Amino acid sequence: MRHAFVFVISTVLASSAARAQAPRKTPGGERARVEREIQKLEEHRFQAMIGVDLKTLDRLLADDLSYTHSSGKVDTKATFLAALRSGELKYESIRTEDIKARVYGNSAVVTGRGEMKVRSGNQELSFPIRFTDVYVKRDSHWVMVAWQSTRIAQQ
Repeated sequence: MRHAFVFVISTVLASSAARAQAPRKTPGGERARVEREIQKLEEHRFQAMIGVDLKTLDRLLADDLSYTHSSGKVDTKATFLAALRSGELKYESIRTEDIKARVYGNSAVVTGRGEMKVRSGNQELSFPIRFTDVYVKRDSHWVMVAWQSTRIAQQ
């Protein structure tokens, strides 16, 4: 009986000590706030692409951006902005849905679906996509470092 009592007391003390030393988790409210912030940045970025707002895009896109179009073409920040500036690439409209942002410290992964209406060169294109992009926090603000989109087969 005495051994059982000592065991119970030891277990209670050990679990109390473990709880006191456990790292505190990031509050869910803060994570949700940052996820909403990233989703808003996505909305601003899409609007800037449609409106050819190069100043906003310059701020939102990282200098080391890797932008992979649904065609497989890969742009850097410089080549992507140059194509928009010249009119070689024109986003007529972008309708998005099911956008989810997941934050991992100073990184965030965004996934979603979209309907793109684009003019590329002399081609008018309209197609649905699934996309994934990545943001990182640099110098106290979020920038997009990677974009990858895949066309969804139309039935």
